[in-house]
Amino acid sequence: MRFPDWQVRLQALIIEWESAKFAYGRHDCALFGAAAVETMTGVDLAKGLRGYKTEAGGLKKVQAKGFADHVDVFAQSLVFTPRPRWGDLAIVEQDGARAIGVMGARVAYVMVPDRGLGTAFQSWCNGGFVV
Repeated sequence: MRFPDWQVRLQALIIEWESAKFAYGRHDCALFGAAAVETMTGVDLAKGLRGYKTEAGGLKKVQAKGFADHVDVFAQSLVFTPRPRWGDLAIVEQDGARAIGVMGARVAYVMVPDRGLGTAFQSWCNGGFVV
């Protein structure tokens, strides 16, 4: 269940992550999604999954915990929705890659390698998870 002030908390998180440089294991799409969930609910879905330094290292870490990939971490903890709304997580797909984003009013915020926090059109979202 979300905190009563989840919208203010989420906006503050997005502002905080706007200045973060993308870095696997510190500021990547999976940890941004996990930070959003924790900010809005107090639940840390990334507990025990931090500390990797590469995409392959992150995949190895989540697979060691029994997840197929970073998206599966959220799929096993949250309810899938074909139409994520403000505050939900989004599965952003582009060029064959999948990322976890956080839905804003009209776009999904997502951490992008070599860029940091960016936005993705809703049409790039292939469902998501209710937070």
